[in-house]
Amino acid sequence: MQNNLVKNDNASNNNNLIIKQFGKQKLSKSQDLFNKLTKKIETLQAEINKKKKQLDAALSLYSTKLYPILQQLLKQREVLIITLWNLYKANKLSKVDQRSLKKMVQYHIDIYLQEIDMECSETIQKIFEEVDGINYQQVIEDEKEKMQAEMRAAFAKENIHITDDDFADENKMAEKMALAREKMKIKEAANQYKYQQQQKKSAKQINYQKQQQAIEDLKKKNIGTIYKQLAKLFHPDLELNEFKKAEKEILMKQLTVAYEAKDLHTLLMLEIKWIHNQQNHIADITDDKMSIYLEILKEQVQDLSHEKNSILHHPQYNILAEQYGYNVQQYPVEIIKKDILNQQQISKIIEQDLEQLSSETAFKHAKTVIKNWVKKEKKEWEEAAMFDAFWN
Repeated sequence: MQNNLVKNDNASNNNNLIIKQFGKQKLSKSQDLFNKLTKKIETLQAEINKKKKQLDAALSLYSTKLYPILQQLLKQREVLIITLWNLYKANKLSKVDQRSLKKMVQYHIDIYLQEIDMECSETIQKIFEEVDGINYQQVIEDEKEKMQAEMRAAFAKENIHITDDDFADENKMAEKMALAREKMKIKEAANQYKYQQQQKKSAKQINYQKQQQAIEDLKKKNIGTIYKQLAKLFHPDLELNEFKKAEKEILMKQLTVAYEAKDLHTLLMLEIKWIHNQQNHIADITDDKMSIYLEILKEQVQDLSHEKNSILHHPQYNILAEQYGYNVQQYPVEIIKKDILNQQQISKIIEQDLEQLSSETAFKHAKTVIKNWVKKEKKEWEEAAMFDAFWN
């Protein structure tokens, strides 16, 4: 059977690995599956790249546009807390309004403390202590001790003792964390081995395991063969032409990354592009080798599918996941833009309130602010109650 490997007539898609039907000859099942898997891999890679670009754009928008607004809003809220507290201390409002005003101050302090990424000012600390009747530094210390107690308990399960000196030294804590991870891996491996030993294996299972091991050995051999062949061709030290040398340095990096990731798709692309004639390479692969390639490509599809679904778990996108949850993965840029408008609106409202609350009609405006806040609080409470009633 003669089949042709073509890159695709469309220049924009000239990286597709496709075994093309020649004349009336039909593709074999394995060749057809090869085409489907390579197309799936290319689709997943394109989707992953697209999503990463969207998340990178959202992250850039967050850093350059949204974060400055949040910092400005934080300063405004601090001034608002102080202004409202001064009005409360003046004691010129009715008892009902005074109680509501105190709750409002408490509400804004809670938001402020959640958003600030450092220790708040002494003024806010004093207001916090008067409003809540709790020493601010004691609250911080209690939270710190609670966190440390939880960490000590978690490490104790791995027979690792954590001291106060460890908490004070980042390097020591990093060492303890690494030790804990290593112990967990050893324990997991031991449990897996114990489980396997407890299972009675049938002759069929033993034969299946041998076959899987043979397939695994062949996978490594095939990937290793392609890598060694291309590494000799791409090695930049063997190239005298400076332009080609720079090109080969890039190719060598791509080859190394693909080999370490067991990325057969990329290895095949590089192999076909630089070594084999496009018309006869893939189509002439033996059935045994094709079956190995199919196994590797199936695994690659699974890995890429997992990568696609877990992009937001990458550390660089932590801030987006923490702020907006995993729904941000669908429309990241749109969500950030919407939040920018929302935070700008909040900032404008607080700015207007501060202007009024610092004027001669401060107490009159304070009553309006309190009235609106009470309505808002009541509405939120009713919505929460309806939600609880629905699920309970």
